[in-house]
Amino acid sequence: MNGLLKQEKTDTTTASGDYPKTAATVPKPFTGAWDELTQDGCRNREARFYLTDKALYNFEVAWDVTKVVLLSRDDIDIHTTALGEDGNQVSEIWQFALADGGKALTGRTKDSPFFRRCPGT
Repeated sequence: MNGLLKQEKTDTTTASGDYPKTAATVPKPFTGAWDELTQDGCRNREARFYLTDKALYNFEVAWDVTKVVLLSRDDIDIHTTALGEDGNQVSEIWQFALADGGKALTGRTKDSPFFRRCPGT
């Protein structure tokens, strides 16, 4: 953690037993463009992560979302596939957590970087 943001974690269980659960799409609070540098409005460059309900873009790679596991309201695993440089299908699981009241995106591992939502997304 960088000292400026406090990671907010939501308990992964609820009294009603809602979590974990599976979804076909990325939940709305996670969608949008996310980057380390947002002071310039993320103009004239590609954001670090761009999430839609059915896709994840990380620099020049477009990943198709195949499944989303919701571990809590603020913690998800996004299962994706893409074509590798050799033309073969590659699968990847991306672990994300919302922090700072949903204003930042981070990983769930210790010392994961924080990404702010780009304006207008």
